[in-house]
Amino acid sequence: MRYISCLGVLASTLLISSPAMAEVNGKWHVTGRMGDKPFAVDCQFIERDARLTGVCTDVSTGDKGKAGKSHVLSQGGVTGDDIRWTYATKVMIISVDIEFSGKMTGAHMAGTVTAKGRQGTFTAEKI
Repeated sequence: MRYISCLGVLASTLLISSPAMAEVNGKWHVTGRMGDKPFAVDCQFIERDARLTGVCTDVSTGDKGKAGKSHVLSQGGVTGDDIRWTYATKVMIISVDIEFSGKMTGAHMAGTVTAKGRQGTFTAEKI
């Protein structure tokens, strides 16, 4: 009886002390900088079996004609609190892959973004 009681306390302690798994499904507002250029996208993510799919849509940051363009994720995945996704965009007439890699903590994430050898940072909030 004493052994069972100790197991119950241990299990309760583990459940209370372990952080809640981040829920990636849904809409996220992502902002960041690549060099001296700010960017913002709203992403709609769907996670299924550690695979991440979805679409990110440009939000206005002062660049004319950029707001409203949608980019379907070409790759993506979630492992624990690690998240990564990639989509292609056009810069002038050249297609460029934008790669995000970060960590989720509840309704927040932060990490790095790379494109064509350049690197920047991003943060995101679930909306």
